[in-house]
Amino acid sequence: MRFLRIALPVVMGMAMARPGDAAAQAAPAAPALQDYEKPGQLAPLPQGQASLYRVPWRSNPRTASALEALEGLGVYYKHIAANPHVMGQMAAAGVKRLRLAPHHTMYIHKDWTGPSASELANLEGEFKGCKAAGIRPCVVFVHIPIMGTDDAGQAWVRNTWKKELMAWGPPGSEAYKLYLEKTYLGMLAILNAARAAGFTEEASYDLEMGQNLWWGFPALPPFPGLTLESLQPGGLLYEFDKALVERARAEGYREPVLYNSQCHHHFDRMDDRELIPGQAGRAISIYSSWGGTVGKGWLGETVEVTNPDGSRKRVTVSPTDEWPAREPLVFAEGRVPEMVLARPESYLADFSRHDNLIARLKAGAVPVAITSLGVVPSDIPGATVETADAQGRKTRAMAPGLDGWELKSRGLTRICAFWLNQGARFVLLHSAYEGANDELSHALIPDFGKQPEAFRWEQSRPLKALHAFAEPLRGARKLATLTGLKFRYALAKDTELIPRSEKGGPLMASDAVAILPFQITETSFAVACYVVTPNLAAKFEPTTMTLRVARKLKGDAATSHPSDQTTGQAVVTERQADATTLTLPVTDDVTWLVFEVE
Repeated sequence: MRFLRIALPVVMGMAMARPGDAAAQAAPAAPALQDYEKPGQLAPLPQGQASLYRVPWRSNPRTASALEALEGLGVYYKHIAANPHVMGQMAAAGVKRLRLAPHHTMYIHKDWTGPSASELANLEGEFKGCKAAGIRPCVVFVHIPIMGTDDAGQAWVRNTWKKELMAWGPPGSEAYKLYLEKTYLGMLAILNAARAAGFTEEASYDLEMGQNLWWGFPALPPFPGLTLESLQPGGLLYEFDKALVERARAEGYREPVLYNSQCHHHFDRMDDRELIPGQAGRAISIYSSWGGTVGKGWLGETVEVTNPDGSRKRVTVSPTDEWPAREPLVFAEGRVPEMVLARPESYLADFSRHDNLIARLKAGAVPVAITSLGVVPSDIPGATVETADAQGRKTRAMAPGLDGWELKSRGLTRICAFWLNQGARFVLLHSAYEGANDELSHALIPDFGKQPEAFRWEQSRPLKALHAFAEPLRGARKLATLTGLKFRYALAKDTELIPRSEKGGPLMASDAVAILPFQITETSFAVACYVVTPNLAAKFEPTTMTLRVARKLKGDAATSHPSDQTTGQAVVTERQADATTLTLPVTDDVTWLVFEVE
């Protein structure tokens, strides 16, 4: 067993102090403890404003179920053909859910008559592989109709998908009926493949439904002509999906838990009325943390572009991950320092794009699942560099001192601990496999060439980190109630994370601490502790946290650091009838603190 070794700052010059110099000999004063809960961090921002300095998770302190967290660990099973062995290896690493994306759901065009034999075989193989591995499937059914007949919409399809999709007409028209029939045929292929693979019990798998509002989030902008009203009762998108849901339920399909993927618009504009009767909640797909440079289009701005003829013009651009379009935002703090934002939790965890997913989780009455979120090293400005070989062929590689697999391993511990604690029903990491150049991509599994049967989960550093992340939670029980814990804390060394801006800041490490408890049994807890740094690729010096838990602990408290599988022991410095004070090392990814209370 290796123990967690984190270097602490050395106080220089102590040997030179004179024996009589009391000031030189005096130990530095211990930093004062502060309450973890910080009110006001989730208060809505004025329309048109964003903020770099909010820490909204500190206004949502909560204890989560360790059992539900274990069941919520998943991966987007992408770019791998159905393979029971690979699925079984992922299950052995702790993966409980796999997102499946049958390709036939993405191109229901005018000449389409149903999934091909190879598509059906792969879909059935994926379901059977999940069944054999004990994994819960989460299937994507996100078709791409063009809701409208305007020229812009048709041009969007031709330019983006290089296809002629079906003709469209208003509800009740023959074109509408035909499109609905073909779309339901695509949905039926999924429903029947699940049954054939043995998913016959009610609520035994998940099915995401939507109308392309997640597609490309943020890879591509949504197609033209969509309105918020189209998502609400009476709107075109709402009524179209409602007809699909009602037909599936009427025909006896009770196996899927239906999630609404129509969530490409701002979280502060979401409304529970958009959920169709029979749908359980929302599925939000982000793909990556959307790393970018503040000051270079992060909020949208006016930029100069070059026309094809060489002339230049100024245009207003907005962030690529939002719909409907809005005017460029401004920071509430005025002019802010130019810096890279690349939080694994993504901008959904803060207010750097105005709205916030934590606020949606608290405000909504329905479950929310995060179905695709991960670290993509090549998305982080400065994390990669261009290199050239002897023949002058150029490629990209990780910048000196950075390791893409390490970034993904560290990042997934933050993603899972943060969102499973803050209230997400499940979190699916993006994604399983990419093949070549996999260090730079979002792949969790390295390239296994043409021998997937030889793959073992221990060959994947991210899967090893996921396995170690789940280890402290194993043995969790279903609990009737969860116990809230109160914390006070201090950091031995308080690093500046975001410098002061024109009207606010700075953001210090002590401001951005995350203390995220998960309850294992009636008396045992695992608490994820780390500093929510703004850029995972920027060096952060580990420090010591003094943590006061408002409960008397029984015995010692263990620590573990999942991203490198090191373990250790916290130091109990004070034990009282109603509180225990400990010290433990913390850094910018999860350190678990595991203890039992009396």
